[in-house]
Amino acid sequence: MKKTVTKIKFGELTDHTGYHIRRSYSTFIRLFAANGKHFQLKSQQTSILILTRENPGITPAAIADAIEIERSLMAKLLTDLMKRKFIETKACSLDGRQKGLFITPKGNSFINQVLIYFAENLEPELNRNLSVREQHTLIKLLQKIYENH
Repeated sequence: MKKTVTKIKFGELTDHTGYHIRRSYSTFIRLFAANGKHFQLKSQQTSILILTRENPGITPAAIADAIEIERSLMAKLLTDLMKRKFIETKACSLDGRQKGLFITPKGNSFINQVLIYFAENLEPELNRNLSVREQHTLIKLLQKIYENH
């Protein structure tokens, strides 16, 4: 792919933030797929597991809003995580009508393994051309783009 790309003129595309974000995202998705297939995990499911661990009783709607995915996709991703016994639902309200999500011990162990693997494999590959300082700067700059939108 790179050989073909080097022959193409990109014109004004390279002046647009959105173009570079999309290219960066494509790189992330490609690397995540290569690293995540070992775990049979989608990138959004990693976020779901972490948010559920950090916010016991959180609703699926709150997670979908937080990670900006459609609720129909959220339902599909949750179904898979529940089948794998990584997440369970329990009644949260006093009357038992509202159900929240809770990570199971199996799910907690799984996400910890995933995070260790990604820290050792995915993140270094993703950040291989960046210094530690540049990585921190990039995260701060990207947060500025999506905050308050």
